[in-house]
Amino acid sequence: MSRAQDVMTNLLAFADVRINGDRPWDIHMHDRRFFSRVLASGTLGFGESYMDNWWDCDVLDEMCCRAIRAGLEKRFEFRLPNVWAFLTALLVNQQTSRRSRKVGRVHYDLSNDFFEAMLDPNMQYSCALFAEGDDLASAQLRKLDWICERLRLRPGLRLLDIGCGWGGLARYAARHFGCQVVGITISQEQFRYAQRWCRGLDVEIQLRDYREITEQFDRIVSVGMVEHVGYKNYRAYMRAAARSLGEDGLFLCQGICGNFSRVHTDPWIERYIFPNSMLPSV
Repeated sequence: MSRAQDVMTNLLAFADVRINGDRPWDIHMHDRRFFSRVLASGTLGFGESYMDNWWDCDVLDEMCCRAIRAGLEKRFEFRLPNVWAFLTALLVNQQTSRRSRKVGRVHYDLSNDFFEAMLDPNMQYSCALFAEGDDLASAQLRKLDWICERLRLRPGLRLLDIGCGWGGLARYAARHFGCQVVGITISQEQFRYAQRWCRGLDVEIQLRDYREITEQFDRIVSVGMVEHVGYKNYRAYMRAAARSLGEDGLFLCQGICGNFSRVHTDPWIERYIFPNSMLPSV
């Protein structure tokens, strides 16, 4: 057994994951270079070696859940991809108005058909609010109701949806609460889809960055968008909301948060999923 294999085997044991074990969450090895690649590149090497079919797993989500619970990603924080991401985040504002549009092109503009196949009928791409026995559609509907109730929406109010996605929340608020809604997105595909989907309702979809907002609103909502703002821009983000919010207005911001303060996202997620993103910490 090589030194790299020995180290990786012991690390995975902390998560109760075995190499070539017979349990559904165990890893099946196809290329022994996996061990040295992961030790050198951390989560980036782990993800890319899976993409290259160097290993697989019958129940991938369970294996990943065990690895996360065991804190294995912390063992790779000082690998080169993480160090490079950390230094880049310190020196460069990765979420400027120009840079922020990259995630629209790379991720959200992939294909509306692709997202329709995996999302609920209201095209919600943020966390749902589940009760026991719920399917995805019911849980997302519960979330929409929860948001609208917390915002105390009623007919005649003007609502801004920052990061409106495919227009599901804007459409729901206009149809069920009688609001006048403006939704903004940086994705061309989302913009076209939302415009078409909200046709005939008191909804206006705009292709613009949150920093370009100048109008006044009674309510502002931002669901699953703050992950794209970046720590260098939180002040600008909140100021944009504050200057656009009328007296006695309400602002609801929902997002995924991390338990630890970081200035960059995971290198594999940065490269293949959400470029120029990061989770705020609580």
